[in-house]
Parts: sequence; C-alpha cells; structure tokens
Amino acid sequence: LAGVLWTWQTCNEFGYYQTTDYGQGIFGTPVPLNLFVYQCEQIFGVPMDHIESGVARSNYQYGGRARYSATNVVLPNGNHDPWHALGITEQGKLDASVVPILIDGTAHCADMYAARDEDPQSLKDARVTILNNIKKWLNGEFHKPFQTERNNKTERLKVTTTSASNLSLIAALLAPLALLI
Repeated sequence: LAGVLWTWQTCNEFGYYQTTDYGQGIFGTPVPLNLFVYQCEQIFGVPMDHIESGVARSNYQYGGRARYSATNVVLPNGNHDPWHALGITEQGKLDASVVPILIDGTAHCADMYAARDEDPQSLKDARVTILNNIKKWLNGEFHKPFQTERNNKTERLKVTTTSASNLSLIAALLAPLALLI
C-alpha cells in the first residue's frame, strides 16, 4: 500500500523521478522519464501536464524548500540518507509548529521502521519527538490558519489546518506508531 500511495503522490504532487535521461551514464538510459509518466497514465490516468501542474501547485502551496510554509509537520531525516541534503533539517525561519529532526546514524525512513532494542538513541528520541508532536496536534494544540503573501502580489495563499474529523482519522491511522516507542 505504501508504494501505491507514494506513486500517487509522485504523479499528483511531487514528480521527483530519478531517471537516467541525462545520457552520460555508462549504462545508457534504462530508466527514462517517460517510464514514470507512462506509469502515472496507466495506474491513475494522470498525463504529463497534470504531473507538471501538480508539482507547481505543491511548490506554490507549501513554498518549496526556500519558502516552506506548512504548519504542524514533523520533518525527520537520517544523516546517512543521501536524500537528507534535499530535506529541511534546521528550524531556520520556519513556523514554530514545523519540527525538523536530523537523526544521527540513520538512513532513509528509519523513523518509520519497527522499533528495535538496538536502534540508536537518536532514533528512539526522534520517535518520541514525532509521537509527542502528533499527540499535541491531535489534542487541539495545532497552529491556527494563517495567510502569507507571495512574490509581493495581492493574491494570498490561505493554508488551513486539518478539520477535527480528519484529525480523528489521522489518529486512527497513526495509532500503531505509539507501539513503536
């Protein structure tokens, strides 16, 4: 299921395809961009122009990496994950409800794996931080809606918090996380 959900997000929000289209690799181009576009078309009926507009919409809505504007988010990254260089790993000027965590000694998605006794303490601590923030938001301590101006235009982007009914659904889906720590 996780693979299907991730594929849906790449087709509708992220793009984020790792291809060999550059053409300078020693193996040619066995993984071209059109492979991923074909996948989106076949599985979800999503053509390339929809993928492109979805990426633009996500970057506009959340500000991209340079102007990230979401709230009530934990952003865990492992310092051994090559993708952490593209992630948000420091608080900087982010909203206080955004919690970046750089987890020492871990790789990609380590925080999502089942807990083990031999996990590094940094990973155990990160899971506690993640769970505590989710509990706080589910108990109503989430950031209120706000507006932010983009590119000095009069057009405004309104980012709203999740409704209480959606929070209940999220709580039910995340309940197994509590068993990990």
